[in-house]
Amino acid sequence: MVDDHEIVRSGLVALLSEHQELQVLHAVASADECLRLLQSGAKPDLVVADLILGKGLDGIQLTKGIKVHDPSLPVLVLSGRDEALFAERAIDAGASGYVMKDEAVERLFDAMQAAIAGHIWVSPAMRERLLPPSLAEQARSVPIGEDLQGVVEELRSGNRTLLGIARALQRSRHEVESEVESLRRHLQLPSRASLFLFLDERPA
Repeated sequence: MVDDHEIVRSGLVALLSEHQELQVLHAVASADECLRLLQSGAKPDLVVADLILGKGLDGIQLTKGIKVHDPSLPVLVLSGRDEALFAERAIDAGASGYVMKDEAVERLFDAMQAAIAGHIWVSPAMRERLLPPSLAEQARSVPIGEDLQGVVEELRSGNRTLLGIARALQRSRHEVESEVESLRRHLQLPSRASLFLFLDERPA
């Protein structure tokens, strides 16, 4: 848990601690503290980070830093800022979801469970905005060649950063970036975030 406001941080810890399936291992105030914990050997199943963290890195920049350290560690961005402005940026950075602070508590638990399971969580309205049903239906009819299957499998597994895919496939970051862009164009999807959402829901 990463939030620079002590009252909010304490409240979230108390809230999450009431859920019998969840355990808060660490609650820190800054991105730097979070990264130091991870580098020192902390092994959480999920990081929940506020978008705005005062001085230093914000939640999206923290997500990128976490993904450099461990591409497989899911990050959920929690924010009071409009998801229309930041959700796509968070997902593009490798986050497993973007949850507004005014959502019902059950939505936060749903998002955490989805992220831990390797999926992406955004509100239904945001999902439809990033991946309109008509585009998803069109993309489902497009066959994907064997040359792109390695990238597809990594994205479906929850490995959604260029660095993470490059490490997994033992290729250069440039090669992976080219393949991801080729896949996006092949499926005629408007953005990398829409591609991530499409492969998150597309049957294997």
